[in-house]
Amino acid sequence: MKSLGLLISDRPASGPYRAGLLAASEALIRGEWVGIYLLDEAVQGVGSEELIRLTDDGLHLFACSHAARVFGVAITSSAIFGGLSMLGDLLAKVSCFAHPSHLGKAMHFFQSVPPGQLRRILMQVTGDPRKSGKPAEAVRAGIGLSAWSQVEVDFCFVGASALAFAEDLSGLLGEDLLERYVPSLLEWPRPIYLLAPLMKPLEMRGAGGKFVCLSKEESDRVEAEHDVLLRL
Repeated sequence: MKSLGLLISDRPASGPYRAGLLAASEALIRGEWVGIYLLDEAVQGVGSEELIRLTDDGLHLFACSHAARVFGVAITSSAIFGGLSMLGDLLAKVSCFAHPSHLGKAMHFFQSVPPGQLRRILMQVTGDPRKSGKPAEAVRAGIGLSAWSQVEVDFCFVGASALAFAEDLSGLLGEDLLERYVPSLLEWPRPIYLLAPLMKPLEMRGAGGKFVCLSKEESDRVEAEHDVLLRL
């Protein structure tokens, strides 16, 4: 039996959110096992008529308990609430995984690797932390996933998102998360990729040699080397 996993992280009624629900609906019609994990702003959709209809049709709905606290969403029986290990379990279970993103018009599906083989995840951090809390949430999510022993997580910071490595984080949205998790990134066992960052690597917190600047072509190659791409 085919199975589909979806990570949805954008607000309800947004294009990526609706694309995710449509993909889930179509897969359920085909008789597939379908699971959705709601992260960040998407948890605000818990309890909506659309998701209730999908769960009645067989959807397995999971939601991030941390995001529920942040957005004041009541923890009810309408979804199974839990941490990022639950997302890791979903990644391991399904034969196909997708994360609809505001950065692309099309859904990108990634086939899961055979059971027992390490899954490589590329967490592409986007957005401007001066205006959005998504970069901080992406850092938290990537580090949380890495604690699950069956995945290997790499990070690529795009544009202004690299401000997460500034010496002074005051005024950035999600400052508390960045203060907590960025030191772990600076000790990451693999390079941290940068795509068109606002700062030069030597201006960023930590050793300049930790960061690798990519061209667009190199970024495409790095993306292709991973089993799953998550864009937050």
